[in-house]
Amino acid sequence: MEIHAGHPLFAELRKKFLWHCTSVLAFRRIHRDGFVRPVEGTSNRWGNRPYACQMLRAVCLFDFSTRSKQEVLGVADRWKQFVGCESPVTVIIGLDESRLPGRLVRYPENRDTTPIDSCGPIPLVEVCHVGPIPISAVVRYLLVCAADCTRFKTLNVFDDSALTQAEIEYGE
Repeated sequence: MEIHAGHPLFAELRKKFLWHCTSVLAFRRIHRDGFVRPVEGTSNRWGNRPYACQMLRAVCLFDFSTRSKQEVLGVADRWKQFVGCESPVTVIIGLDESRLPGRLVRYPENRDTTPIDSCGPIPLVEVCHVGPIPISAVVRYLLVCAADCTRFKTLNVFDDSALTQAEIEYGE
């Protein structure tokens, strides 16, 4: 997946939201429970060591709008796999920072407050939200095709039929 300044998904991600990437199954659980919850335990599907937000008992978020385009794209090799990591659809939820009830731990604080033996945060863009996030903080939904991230749908209100349709369409 090639991400660049003119990429249509990058333009969406540059909007003033904090973003959380998840699978369809996990998103349906989030929607049912009413919260995005921090990952429990110390397992890490991306490697052997727990990651920074996990060590802080926090939800992993991305902030693609605070830093310059050049800075964000400069670390794209560390974050781009998350925007299309779930097959056939990655659900990326956009959060209004003013609606978040917990403490945000931004880079480099999230790097400096996690043990050396954890997987460090993604520089510049990874933000940890300590505690669960209510679904009421969600203001945007992106449904991204895992096979081709130029194919995505933007929703301002969750629509389960649109999610199901994206699963079918992107599954092909």
